[in-house]
Amino acid sequence: MEVPLLEGRDFEDGDVGGRPKVAIVNRKFASTFFGNRSPIGRRIGLDTGRAAKPDTEIVGLVEDSLYEGPRQGVRRQVFFPFPQMNSSAGSAFYVRTSADSADVFAALRRKVGELDATMPIYEMKTLEDQLDETLGSERLSATLSAAFGVLATLRRPSVSTA
Repeated sequence: MEVPLLEGRDFEDGDVGGRPKVAIVNRKFASTFFGNRSPIGRRIGLDTGRAAKPDTEIVGLVEDSLYEGPRQGVRRQVFFPFPQMNSSAGSAFYVRTSADSADVFAALRRKVGELDATMPIYEMKTLEDQLDETLGSERLSATLSAAFGVLATLRRPSVSTA
């Protein structure tokens, strides 16, 4: 996704289940919880309550990026390596390639089918399509605002003199 790594390291092949848990956080997360201090080597936890233990080490810091769109702004984000995830929640994968997207989509479907034929693939789209979808409502709002502005300018009340 070309989000710059500012400090620490990226995920590695050794970041798998059974090994110490690691995470990468964005700048907003780090500044919210650690101020101006480096988050590298600090520990966080996902559990809540009295028995919660910070069992995940922060190994990387990345620049902030938009998650949902420009109106939502930058949010605190934590990234975990997929092999260490224990939940079966939905996942999104991003693939960078210079090949034609139709060819890549077909190859990815074949590969996922080889790995696990029961794994559903709900949606595949290019980053350009995703951006168009995300920014579609923003563009519509801007277009409607401009159109209403033009209508308001053109529709001037007539003044009659008696």
